[in-house]
Amino acid sequence: MAPPERQLMLWWLSDPTHQPIALWYDVRMDGVPDNHPIDQLQQITDNPNMLRMWWHQTAKRCDAIAEWPDAYQVIELRHDSNPQTLGELQMYNALARAEWPTLPWRTPQLVTAKIDAALRSAIEAAGFPITSPVDRAADTA
Repeated sequence: MAPPERQLMLWWLSDPTHQPIALWYDVRMDGVPDNHPIDQLQQITDNPNMLRMWWHQTAKRCDAIAEWPDAYQVIELRHDSNPQTLGELQMYNALARAEWPTLPWRTPQLVTAKIDAALRSAIEAAGFPITSPVDRAADTA
């Protein structure tokens, strides 16, 4: 996790309303419930070390997963949000639900320091909540 995103996570956790039971960082996921490499790779090599290396190197990684009393939630940290952020929220939402289909999931949350009005509108229209230190500062001013 890059320093700006690390600062966002610390800010987010300092809010009393954001106190999950547990929090995992840099969570590898590939959307496969049993966490096995793709069978097609076994046609290329039968070396288990090569298969494991490929799997670790190519799996997607979300910034964090929070465990709440009622569900789990992907937390996407972005210092400077851009249009790619919406795609990542959608992708990690789908991958988490596919990888752990028996777990209850909340909608992923974006924690960002910078986001323009158009992107905020698109992300909120897609149903993803946004938390920002800038918003909190405006609320307390």
